[in-house]
Amino acid sequence: MDSAANVQHLLDSERWNDFLESTAVGLKLNLVIIFPDLYSSVNAQAVCPVCKKSFAPLTPQQMTAALVASGSSPPGKIALNENPAVALPLRDGLCVVARVCNCSMEEDVQQLPDVAGIAQKLLSSFQTALAEGYSGGRRAIELTALRQMNHIILSLFRGDGDTVVKHALDLVLSALVILLDARGSWLVYQKGSQSVLLLKGDIEAVKAYLNSAQAPALEVELINGRGRMGVLDPDNREQATALLSYLAQECTIVFEIDHLYKLVQAQMTQVLGAIGSAVLLVDRHGNYKLRQLRRRPVTGCQSNYLNWAPGRRL
Repeated sequence: MDSAANVQHLLDSERWNDFLESTAVGLKLNLVIIFPDLYSSVNAQAVCPVCKKSFAPLTPQQMTAALVASGSSPPGKIALNENPAVALPLRDGLCVVARVCNCSMEEDVQQLPDVAGIAQKLLSSFQTALAEGYSGGRRAIELTALRQMNHIILSLFRGDGDTVVKHALDLVLSALVILLDARGSWLVYQKGSQSVLLLKGDIEAVKAYLNSAQAPALEVELINGRGRMGVLDPDNREQATALLSYLAQECTIVFEIDHLYKLVQAQMTQVLGAIGSAVLLVDRHGNYKLRQLRRRPVTGCQSNYLNWAPGRRL
C-alpha cells in the first residue's frame, strides 16, 4: 500500500479515530493530525477537560507552520494562539500537533515535549500496524506498541485515581482493536463490590456477543482473577491469542500501579499525621525529602533547628 493509500486508510478508519481520541484523553492533550496533501486535519479531544474551553481549529497558516516545525531538527515548539504546542512528524508525511490548554499548570506545560513524544511514538507504531498489518515486521510492531503503552500507563498516574485507571484501560482496549483488526474489545473487572464493563470498537456488536456468545471471539482471564478481557472477530486468531495475553498483562500493570499508589498515599497520610510541623519537598519524579521542625531551648537568635529525613521515592 503506497503513502497516499495509507493516508486515505487513516481518514476512513473509525478504529484509528477511536484510538486517537483515547490517546488524547489518556495523555490529557489535544492532538491534531495534519494531512498536508489533502489540506485537512483531524482534531481529537477538542475540549479542555478542566475548563471546558474548546481548542480552535488550525488555520492553513498554522498547519503550514506546524509542518515546517515538525521537519526541523529537533522538532520544536510552535505558537498556536495562546495554547502551548509541539509539532512532531508521523509516517507518510503526516504531522501531529500536541496542545495543552492555557489553563494548564506550569508543570504540564514543561512536560509537554516529553508527553507529546510519547504520543508520537505510539501513533507511529499504530500507523505501521494499520498500513502494513503484521506481515514481515509483525513481532517488532507488537513489542514497540507494548513498550509505548507501558510509557503512557506510567505517565498517567498523577493522583487522578479511578479516572486515570479508566483512561489507561480504555487505551489498552483501543490498541487491541487496532492491532488485531478486530470489530471490538471489552474488559470486565471488579471495583469494590461493583462490576465494571468497558467496551471499544463496535459497541453494539460486542454487547450482542456478551449476551449470546454466538460470534467468533477470544477471551482471557486477568492475573489473580481481577477480571476478564476479550476481543471480537479478530483478523488472525493465532496472533490474537498471543497479543491478548500481552495486553491483559498491561491491564494488570494498571491495577498494580493504582494499588501501589494508594498504599503510598495512605502511608504518607500516616507519616504526616504523626508530625507536628514539617516541610515536604517533592520533585517531578516523585523523589521527596521531609524537613521536620523540632523545638529546642532558645540559644541566641535560634529557636528551632531543621532535620532532613533521607530522600525517598514515592
